[in-house]
Amino acid sequence: MFCSDPGRVFTLRELSGQFGCAKSTLSEDIALLRATFSERGLGIVESINGAAGGVRFYPFYDDASDALFIEELCKTLSHSSRILPGNLLFTADVLYEPKLLNRLGAIIAKYFCELNPDILVTLEVSGAPIALMTAKALGKPLAIARRISRPAEGPTVTINLHKSDCPRQRQLSLPTRSLNKGQRVLIIDDCIETGEAAEALFALIGEFGAEVCGFGTILAISEPKVKAVKDYVHLITLNRSEAGIKLLPAEWLVDNLSQEGYA
Repeated sequence: MFCSDPGRVFTLRELSGQFGCAKSTLSEDIALLRATFSERGLGIVESINGAAGGVRFYPFYDDASDALFIEELCKTLSHSSRILPGNLLFTADVLYEPKLLNRLGAIIAKYFCELNPDILVTLEVSGAPIALMTAKALGKPLAIARRISRPAEGPTVTINLHKSDCPRQRQLSLPTRSLNKGQRVLIIDDCIETGEAAEALFALIGEFGAEVCGFGTILAISEPKVKAVKDYVHLITLNRSEAGIKLLPAEWLVDNLSQEGYA
């Protein structure tokens, strides 16, 4: 029940009616669930106090497990058979696999959970899968910015998107109903290289009077070192050189392993 609807607050009255038991009994069961999930690193069961309080679940593993998971993923993606002409890396089969994306989304969601975003925003097309899984883990809605707006989405807010590797001017749009003034927005994407697309997304969100509270991505390409967006969190660093491609867990994940006593 909790696991299928992460981030949602289940009130004690709701649970009491559904299971036909007293609230005092529920409190004991919830405490047992919390201790068991915490001990096994399977997630966080959080109690919400007050008249409108209750309990909610977040599918977050412990820090060491997350770091080891990313370390193994780096090894998988670093296999020589994945290197394409032009020193590119084939990742579609792995990064579009639902079970793996579910775990990656949970890792990103855990990092940003305390920021309590109101909504997540991503850029079509490749950012949508990881953004959807992150939104699911947080129990938050998702909006998708498009390069070509769709009639069914109604009126849109549109800005120009400038990219140094593309002389042709492009646009980025969000439906006017996507965001509200003052909302806290978490941007999620699959990869950051120059940061120019993310910079445009920051500007687009600003047009709504909303606030970007964080930016997370799976991959960060090491070059160029100076990116259009400075504040972002990534899981994997991709280094390109004449010797080939090398993928490494992000430094903050490595630090988590060190703190847990892993070599």
